[in-house]
Amino acid sequence: MNRPAVILLHGASGVGSGWLIYPYAEEIARHGIDAFVIHYFDGLDPSIGNRSGTRNFAARNGIIRDAIRHVRSLPETDADRIGLFGLSLGGFHAVDIAARDPGLGAVVALMGALPRSTPEAAVRSMPPTLILHGARDAVVPIDRAVDLALLLGRLRSPFDMKIYLHGGHTMAGDAHGNSVRLVAEFFRRHLTDLGGQGR
Repeated sequence: MNRPAVILLHGASGVGSGWLIYPYAEEIARHGIDAFVIHYFDGLDPSIGNRSGTRNFAARNGIIRDAIRHVRSLPETDADRIGLFGLSLGGFHAVDIAARDPGLGAVVALMGALPRSTPEAAVRSMPPTLILHGARDAVVPIDRAVDLALLLGRLRSPFDMKIYLHGGHTMAGDAHGNSVRLVAEFFRRHLTDLGGQGR
């Protein structure tokens, strides 16, 4: 039987030691969902300089889309049950791609939002979305998460939102553990439960 899959996108600092992103992948996998952490910086031309810069957004999006196509093509993957998780910079990519890919079944934006380069008017639909954000985030202000929630409301797209009142830009301590559980449960609900799939 083919399995659902989730593709996880790191932030601007890359995967690093993995302490932040791997727990999400591990908990998702415990729910019977294949989890793929994509090192999408590795696909960039090394001569470009700042790999996380805005001018390289389209190139990174292309690499991520290639990864999604690859995961969908795997014989063990159910191509109709694919989720996308993005952390910080990865969250911006996840939201942008989900707004353009009607085949995604669910998306999580952790400290991310809709990129400024993507007009809200161009977004016609979104899959079920989970927004997780710290109220004290000084890198991606909480207003960006609120704007995404308002957009989803206008689109009548299902979404859940959790604001960590004392959280900054990096989920740490209890907030990290709580967000790991929420993310895995969200994907389980939308990718494995009957009636919880897709748009």
